[in-house]
Amino acid sequence: MPDLTPPQLAPLPPLQAIRVFEAVARHLSFTKAAQELGMTQAAASYQIKLLEERIGAPLFLRRPKQIELTGPGQRLAPAVSEAFSILGQAYAAARGGADGLLCVTT
Repeated sequence: MPDLTPPQLAPLPPLQAIRVFEAVARHLSFTKAAQELGMTQAAASYQIKLLEERIGAPLFLRRPKQIELTGPGQRLAPAVSEAFSILGQAYAAARGGADGLLCVTT
């Protein structure tokens, strides 16, 4: 049986904020990221603001009709992208091994 003891990590920001950050960083657009995630641009912007407050630094330079990643954003983006890729692979592997069966025991 695998060890399921939670690792001793620093508290993470809300997963939704991290998810929004990944999309905004990939698109370099709050609007396109919001459309992809099925939320408003204002909601995406709010999630980024929450993340920036938790990190204590801006993640994007906001200019009229353009944004770009700051230094902290540039350091965070590849790690977040890789983490979501790993999660996606793990999820696919778990689904593949399940054969679509659900076992319920009481």
